[in-house]
Amino acid sequence: MDFITELKKNIGCNVYSSSGGGNCSIILMEFDNGNSVMTYCYWEVQKNGKLIATAEDDVTAVTGLVAQTIRLFENKKVSNIEIDEFLNLFIEVDDGLTLLVFRDEYKDQEKTGDYEDWTYSIPSKDLVLYVMEDSTIKAGKYHSWSDSLEIIEINKT
Repeated sequence: MDFITELKKNIGCNVYSSSGGGNCSIILMEFDNGNSVMTYCYWEVQKNGKLIATAEDDVTAVTGLVAQTIRLFENKKVSNIEIDEFLNLFIEVDDGLTLLVFRDEYKDQEKTGDYEDWTYSIPSKDLVLYVMEDSTIKAGKYHSWSDSLEIIEINKT
């Protein structure tokens, strides 16, 4: 499976809904084709290269900077999606707003692979791809949860 090809299938889709804030700075971004991205690590939002919010900003539900900023993506068309060699994720929409997902650097922690940094869900293929803290990518079923995830080989370029 070519991971970047799968992600790029969302180019031209509208961001159907996006949510962030509340309990923490997790982001869920859903596209109108049914696919979605969920982040569990540090992220930034930029507009035309200018930083407007980060995962460390006010996460108050509805009114906090995180919630307000993430809602800016709604009803915008995805113009580009990229991942780099470190599996950081970049999603840009047509008005210059960009979500930059920077995977956590676990300098002081052992990388066990037990935690995901971000996920990409493809319900039509009954598939969730988990980008793990140890840089492995694991696959699981979308429609049924299992504690055992399979490590899969994926072309990241």
